[in-house]
Amino acid sequence: MSNRLLQSIKRTGLWLLVVSLLAGAQLAVAEPTQVGRVLAASAGATAQQPDQTPRDLQRRSPVYLGDTLRTTEEARMQLRMNDGEIFSLSAGSELVIEAFHYAGEDEETAAEESNIKRLVEGGLRTITGAVGGERYRIESRAGTIGVRGTSFYAFTQAGQNLYVRGLTGQLYLENEYGVAEFGVGETHNSARIAALGQAPQSIDARDLPASFNRAFQESGRPPGLEKQSSPGRSHRPAAGVNPDVAPDLGNPAPGRAMDPPGRENDTPPGLEGREPPGRNK
Repeated sequence: MSNRLLQSIKRTGLWLLVVSLLAGAQLAVAEPTQVGRVLAASAGATAQQPDQTPRDLQRRSPVYLGDTLRTTEEARMQLRMNDGEIFSLSAGSELVIEAFHYAGEDEETAAEESNIKRLVEGGLRTITGAVGGERYRIESRAGTIGVRGTSFYAFTQAGQNLYVRGLTGQLYLENEYGVAEFGVGETHNSARIAALGQAPQSIDARDLPASFNRAFQESGRPPGLEKQSSPGRSHRPAAGVNPDVAPDLGNPAPGRAMDPPGRENDTPPGLEGREPPGRNK
């Protein structure tokens, strides 16, 4: 075999190796971070990474950082995040998972924990998980929802307004024009930003608009989902609890003020009797 041929083969092999390494590096960079999993989804529930085609969701489908979650006017979905948070989207909703990091038992990265979502349209209801306090936020064009270990409902119409009803714990709603605190220990259990450019106001549940109530009047959970307790900080589910089965998040009773925590009608399963943490900004 001539030297020229040997050199050609070596160059070709080296080129193929370089191409393979570059392709592997691109795949590694493109691989998204899984942050949760679907508990239940009906037809028309999708997730979409930036600049990619939407993925149809079903039970056990993974959800990734940067996903935009959407439901059509007939669809709903319910998810469990890696920190144990459970949330559901009502029909005609859109939500973006903008930031999420759960350290679990890794104390070195606990200070970097975050859970930030952006509600673009529609209704969200949630039982928060291990990541809370200042590291948990629901943002919208109208304002930001902050929590202190709680469950709540939120609704917006294309970001032009924002309505929130607390079920347990303490919350605040803020934007550049002010802040409104509500929930346990406060005068009101709900809050609103009625339009862009307006300051948040704490209100009673009976003052929430009809559109808010309609968003949550559908069935609170897809058929067949059992009631389970809210998960704790560990990734490991409690004994006898299926990690792919969600608790019933319930529905708000339109036009009625929130009962004190512990009342069955307003407290999600597993949160009965839990003392809400104080606000610590």
